[in-house]
Amino acid sequence: MDNHINMSKSVNHIHIKITNECCCKHKNPISLTSKKYFSKASEGFVHGSDLQISAISFVDDNGLTIKTFPTTFQYFNLFINGMLQENGVGLVTPYELTIKGGFILDKDDPISLEFVSLIFEE
Repeated sequence: MDNHINMSKSVNHIHIKITNECCCKHKNPISLTSKKYFSKASEGFVHGSDLQISAISFVDDNGLTIKTFPTTFQYFNLFINGMLQENGVGLVTPYELTIKGGFILDKDDPISLEFVSLIFEE
């Protein structure tokens, strides 16, 4: 079995390309991409005990405001104040992030979202 991993880093995301030369189901290269977005708790509003932050309150790695979150991804990671959160703390729609119990966050707490996608290339 001959596996090759090529990694390159750009400003917007990390791209890892894996080529697998075996008898596996997927013989085509697989790409792993990551898109990251940043905001602060003060950009959201409290709804009950949850904190809701609009997608347009987030910026990408270039500091540019986004309109929506990705709609196609395998999973996302939520970081609050630099700490990775357990599954179920955040709920993401294309237009909004809801943080369960987020009403207790300090207004200056940084919020980061990372969307990870696997792409099977043709």
